[in-house]
Amino acid sequence: MKPNLHYLTKNHPGPLTRLVWTVSLLLMAGSLVKAQLPKQWDKTLGGSGSETAALVVATSDGGYLLAGYSNSPNDGDKTAPNMGDYDAWLVKVDVNGNKQWDHTYGGSGYDRLSSVLATADGGFLLGGGTSSTPEGDWDYWLVKVDATGTKQWEHTFGGTGTDEITSMVVTTDGSYLLAGVSESPVGRDKTAPNMGFVDYWIVKVDVNGNKQWDKAFGSSIWDALSSVVATADGGYLLAGHSNSPVGGDKTEAKGNYDYWIVKVDAMGNKQWDKAFGSSRREGLASAIATSDGGYLLAGHSDSPAGGDKTDPNIRNYDYWLVKVNADGSKQWDKTFGGSGVDRISSAIATSDGGYLLAGYSISPNDGDKIAPNKGEFDYWLVKVDANGSKQWEQTLGSSGFDQYPSMIATGAGNYLLLGSSNSPAGQDKTDPNKGDFDYWLVKLGCVSPVVEITPSIGQLSCSTPTVTLTATSIPGASYAFSTGAAQINDGNTATVTQAGTYSVTVTTSSGCSATAIVTVTGSTTPPTASLTVSGVISCVNPTVTLTAPVTAGASYVFSTGATQINGGNTATVTQAGTYSVVVTSFNGCSATASMTVSGSCSPPALGISVLHLDNDNKQLTNNSIRPYLQLANEGTTPIAYQDITVRYWLTVEDFSPLNSNLVIDWAQLGTGKVKMKYVELSQPRQGALGYIEYSFDNSTGSLAGGTNSGPIQSRIGKNDWTPFNESDDYSYAGTTNYTKNNRITAYLAGQLVWGTEPTLVDPVQSLKVYADSKSSATTNSISTYVQLRNEGNVPVSYPKLTVRYWLTAEGSSPLNIYLDYAQLGTSNLKGKLVRLTTPVPGADSYLELSFVPALGNLYPLSGTGNIQYRIAKSDWSNFNQSNDHSYQPSGLMAPNPKMTVYLDGALVYGTEPSAPNARLASAEESSELKVVVLGNPIPGNEVELEVGGAAGQPIRLLLTDLQGHIVAEKQVMGREAIERHQLSVAGQSAGILLLRVSTPSRWQTVKVLKAN
Repeated sequence: MKPNLHYLTKNHPGPLTRLVWTVSLLLMAGSLVKAQLPKQWDKTLGGSGSETAALVVATSDGGYLLAGYSNSPNDGDKTAPNMGDYDAWLVKVDVNGNKQWDHTYGGSGYDRLSSVLATADGGFLLGGGTSSTPEGDWDYWLVKVDATGTKQWEHTFGGTGTDEITSMVVTTDGSYLLAGVSESPVGRDKTAPNMGFVDYWIVKVDVNGNKQWDKAFGSSIWDALSSVVATADGGYLLAGHSNSPVGGDKTEAKGNYDYWIVKVDAMGNKQWDKAFGSSRREGLASAIATSDGGYLLAGHSDSPAGGDKTDPNIRNYDYWLVKVNADGSKQWDKTFGGSGVDRISSAIATSDGGYLLAGYSISPNDGDKIAPNKGEFDYWLVKVDANGSKQWEQTLGSSGFDQYPSMIATGAGNYLLLGSSNSPAGQDKTDPNKGDFDYWLVKLGCVSPVVEITPSIGQLSCSTPTVTLTATSIPGASYAFSTGAAQINDGNTATVTQAGTYSVTVTTSSGCSATAIVTVTGSTTPPTASLTVSGVISCVNPTVTLTAPVTAGASYVFSTGATQINGGNTATVTQAGTYSVVVTSFNGCSATASMTVSGSCSPPALGISVLHLDNDNKQLTNNSIRPYLQLANEGTTPIAYQDITVRYWLTVEDFSPLNSNLVIDWAQLGTGKVKMKYVELSQPRQGALGYIEYSFDNSTGSLAGGTNSGPIQSRIGKNDWTPFNESDDYSYAGTTNYTKNNRITAYLAGQLVWGTEPTLVDPVQSLKVYADSKSSATTNSISTYVQLRNEGNVPVSYPKLTVRYWLTAEGSSPLNIYLDYAQLGTSNLKGKLVRLTTPVPGADSYLELSFVPALGNLYPLSGTGNIQYRIAKSDWSNFNQSNDHSYQPSGLMAPNPKMTVYLDGALVYGTEPSAPNARLASAEESSELKVVVLGNPIPGNEVELEVGGAAGQPIRLLLTDLQGHIVAEKQVMGREAIERHQLSVAGQSAGILLLRVSTPSRWQTVKVLKAN
């Protein structure tokens, strides 16, 4: 039997249900925003009977699924015969609207669809109503089909009255909520009593369609649900219309029929409700969630202004929009229509924050409607912004009835409308009608034209300062180029003179557009050109350098007389004059700069000699060397002192820097006008590892021909005032009167003009360990004084050196090392004790000393000075040193060839212990001891430090001042890979402290600065 639908159709002529699928709409830059949408295509689908379309959904293959109901036999587009009165009819079409398959579902009564959901398995869930049940009344009807439309299962839910699904949503747990209307009392599947004639009824089912719970909401008359929206909090918004008074679940009533929304939680428990309306009739067709967390309610109204309605009715039914926030409070409302009937059936949100409304209208071109009606009812689209202000509208139809369109966005600013039509071919409809009413499918939106943009050349340059851009697209299109491009005669070409990214927008006659971009590179800007000169030409600087700034990718051409260096941005000149450079950049643009070079060099007749007096009174060992010098010009031409340098060649034993104690005690020509500096040789020479260079201030003037400079009394001392041994110094001569010394060399403008330089000698690397044992053969503490000496003629890098003392530990008791003194500073040394995995005669362990990088080099003829250490067992038991490989009985400091020295890990001095016919077994070392002071200088009265590499070993922390007085001490057992410890310095005055961290096999000393 056919249900009594008066309570539903009173405000909604035609089918019971309308489902609105809300899809975010992406409006591309080239699509239409404020104009009507061009039609791409339309399709008519049906049989010889009547088909009513309910909704369209997009499918995963890019096509569409059309859902509704039909009473046609198997003719036209319908392949299956009708089973009863009306049956559900599902049609699958491809992306261009071409039919791929159709299916009919139903029984002997009325069966129709009002809602469809895409399911996670690629199939679909169909919802609607059926009277093909044993009970013969209307029930909720749920059908699950696969991707090809083959039915998998179905369920019905209802009571003893009429119940029909109008909308469905997927729930947060992947199940489904069925929403619709019911006039049934409690019974069968319905657990809530009816409150009036018709109520909202929601049913929660699992993924297999099994009912989980149900809820009903209403008042005393009609409450018809149209749309359900899943909310952000996991609940639902139930939206429809009601003519019930306040009572039951309804707390507000405005006029005859009102919009009525009910908010429920995830379990269907009511949270709040709101009613919106004026004095007459409002019918809600669609509700959607908005981007601000609120909702848009879309339907129709024939009420005048008043109540919740701001604008008066134009005439009959008009579109009525109501925007509410998340708690249902009204924000604004809008009315759109003409003098006829105008009803919304679908609404979606657009990516610009606005909304697109689809419905049907019989109004002429009056009111908000610009285009006249094309027949009876036509599809009518209205685009509004985020505040509901109308932007554009559009009418689609033919000479008959074209109504109830549902709508989806299909991307790229396109839309698909599906409704019902009985119009013949004509106007917007391409195909003739196939029966009574048919499905009518219309695709709207732009088909973006293909556009390309091509530059005439690859890049801008000074030889090609203009690039022409040419755009190509379809005939009849218009072109608009971006800023910076000069369009030629409004056509498809433009010129540019600057590098950058340019675009062209092509618009077709239908208003569709597309944009292409191109990047133009290059430049017409000339490079920056300038020249600098390194100085003035003189005998000291006979060659000067011209330099132009570096410009990436540029070439340089210098003028005649300038010798370019490796084709680059520099050139040398030896003559005064004006020189130029032409700089040409990668873009072919050039710039020129010039520079005038001054000065000259006229070498005098060479006649310089050096006279020397030894003021050390022939003593060969002194903590300072005192050469007294005189320069004689035996020629006739004056010589500028600034062009003269003198070198005194020497060796520096027990090297200490020479910078603080190079002194001119007196000079007749002006004490402050003579400068001294020490220069270290890169390759050793006979009797010299370096030289003292004497030079003269620019203000000294000239040494006239046939004159003498007068005495220059100098003094050479090391920074630490340790003695020199002058006997092997190349320039030394024990003269008591000023005598010519050709081993002191003189230079004019860098050229040797007096004396003979010492000859180069081969580099010799010779390292040796000297040791003095301070303990007897049987002792509980091995005490040794050690010196490492460089007896070669080249420096050696300290951090590359290690020294080993080989011993037997006599037992398994852990070994400890104590560094008592080091001339280099104890903080500049590291020590570790290593056990051999396989003992050898004379050794089962060794002590290894190494040096920190800050020490720099161990210079030739120099040594470390004394390093004094002790080795003891943790139980202080005795050693028997008589069988230790490196033990040397007490005596004077002397070479110990049983101690070994390594350079970059290679043995360079001494003999390692070894087993007969075997190499020394590899050493097994414990992990390196690492000490980090956290905050240095320390900010307060506590030293905080991290110790690594001491897990499982006793750790001793000792903090002393520079005089050796203990400030703080602590002994702990290491338990973690990295441990943090604290030592108090409360009451200690500001200054440098020494922190020594030691284990039985490692120690490290760190300087700590107490700031205040």
